[in-house]
Amino acid sequence: MNKIFVSLVCLLWVGALVSRADTHYVSLAGTNDSGHNYDTWSGAATNIQWAVDAAAATVDTVLVSNGTYNLTNQISIAKNITVQSLYGTNSLATSSIINGNYPNYTNRCVYITNVASAILDGFIISNGYALGPTKTIYDGGGGVQIKTAGTVRNCLIYGNNANGGTLGGGGICLNGGGLVSNCTVLSNTVGTGGVQYGGGVYMSAGLMVASRICGNVCNSQHGGGVYVDTAGIISNCTVYNNSSEVYDDGGIYATGAGSIITDCVISNNTSKRYNGGVEVTYGAWILNSIITRNRSKDGGGGAVSRNPDSLMSNCLVTANFATNSIGGVSLSGSAGSSRILNSTIAGNAAGTFAGGLSAGAGAAGTFSGLVQNCLIYGNTNWGTDGGGGVYLNRLGPYPFGLVNCTIVSNQSNTKGGGLYTTTYSNYIANCIIYGNVTTNDDNDEVYVNTAAGTNNFWCNCTPNMLTNLPPTQGNIINNPLFVDAVNRNYRLRSGSPCINTGTNILIWMTNSIDLDRMMRIRYGRVDMGAYETIYGGTMYGFR
Repeated sequence: MNKIFVSLVCLLWVGALVSRADTHYVSLAGTNDSGHNYDTWSGAATNIQWAVDAAAATVDTVLVSNGTYNLTNQISIAKNITVQSLYGTNSLATSSIINGNYPNYTNRCVYITNVASAILDGFIISNGYALGPTKTIYDGGGGVQIKTAGTVRNCLIYGNNANGGTLGGGGICLNGGGLVSNCTVLSNTVGTGGVQYGGGVYMSAGLMVASRICGNVCNSQHGGGVYVDTAGIISNCTVYNNSSEVYDDGGIYATGAGSIITDCVISNNTSKRYNGGVEVTYGAWILNSIITRNRSKDGGGGAVSRNPDSLMSNCLVTANFATNSIGGVSLSGSAGSSRILNSTIAGNAAGTFAGGLSAGAGAAGTFSGLVQNCLIYGNTNWGTDGGGGVYLNRLGPYPFGLVNCTIVSNQSNTKGGGLYTTTYSNYIANCIIYGNVTTNDDNDEVYVNTAAGTNNFWCNCTPNMLTNLPPTQGNIINNPLFVDAVNRNYRLRSGSPCINTGTNILIWMTNSIDLDRMMRIRYGRVDMGAYETIYGGTMYGFR
């Protein structure tokens, strides 16, 4: 028993040594007692880097009192330590401010390198400057750069800049990984002295969660607020009032398979050229997000582009504006299977064509994209090129195309208040196109610019167009009988001619869901439109 007892005591003693963490203090009123590793407030370091260097590479804490710490070089953290402010960022008077000291010096504020447990917590990080031209896009971050691993949380990253060469992220750069949590990235800039990306944030891999990205500016390439690359993920963030002053994508630009935007609000961003809100391209995804009140020359809300497999799903695209074309969102590319699924596109406006949605490739080639289970209503086109709700240009062929969408209450100055199609390659099936108008009474519901194009409509419900749709292909002209169109409930009520009259031929149909995320094909045949009807008195669960 004595041997067992001694062994236990030894194990506990060794464990205590392993888990012991020291605190190293930083204060502008400290006496710089380096002999004791700044282990008291009275002996605190007056320079943050000195306390970081004194910390053991384990689980030590560097605790920083309030005040402004002016830098002459970046703070480098290469240990598994926590660098934490004493009072956080709730009050400027009590905050710990890391000042990059530009223009007296041209250095970023903080650099965290390849240490998974390194944490920077609760600082105002301002006035840093990442300068090219010798640096690369991954070497930006005027305020902070995380290289490969590390965490920044509860920080205000404000008024930093990256300029010259090819740099990413005026405020913060996630270079191959890292985590940013509960931060505000405010009024940062990438400049005009080279090719820069991401006025506020550049992400090459890594994760950004529960943060605000506001008032940032890109004066060069893509992404006024955020540039997401190479499997970066941005989740539960608010991205607003950012701008792209020269090129595209005022709010977010996300590119590459594995790059994901999810559960975000993207609002009030602007772009001088394309995509005021967001663009997902080359396989990136945007999920469960709200895209609203963004503005640009073309693509007020944004774009899903450049195949393969770029995706927008379960999103609300509303109240966006384009001075030229595509008020809401565009789906485009040259080959592949990019998709817009289970989304609502409503209340957007454009100056020339496509008030709500534009889908399809340009003049060359066929684009294999899919718009499915979408509600498209209340959009407006003021121009002469048509398409109040939807403008299609080479979207198809089967099984891709415009499928099971409800297109209602849209308006165009001319040619297709609901839907405008440009070529015979568009494939349209199981859609309800009803209650749309044109100012000049030029085909209120649908305009098809070639007679051959009518042969690609299958099992749709629409009452009016230049050339009647072939009834032998399941098309009908009846009132769809919505539950309450006045209050924008476009589900089908009992007795609707659109119930069980769609085509089941599409390969995705079996076990798929509708816009309410309810099971499709409940009674043998799919319904037309974005919603599947459930008969009264029957209970069904979500998929």
